[in-house]
Amino acid sequence: LTETAPGVFTIFDAGSTSGTWVNFNPVPAEAGQALQTGDLINLGRVQLRFHLRAGASPNAPPPE
Repeated sequence: LTETAPGVFTIFDAGSTSGTWVNFNPVPAEAGQALQTGDLINLGRVQLRFHLRAGASPNAPPPE
């Protein structure tokens, strides 16, 4: 998962055996997939929901 532009996060598959899926579509290995808030990410048997927090700075310390 990489921030490819300010506020734009892209997920890539690095050759995993199960693949990486976003919204039940395989992620192209070379191009990756830009993520939107609410996207469903599947990494093998693990399922995650992507949420981009509004106004969050990538260099800000985590909230306490």
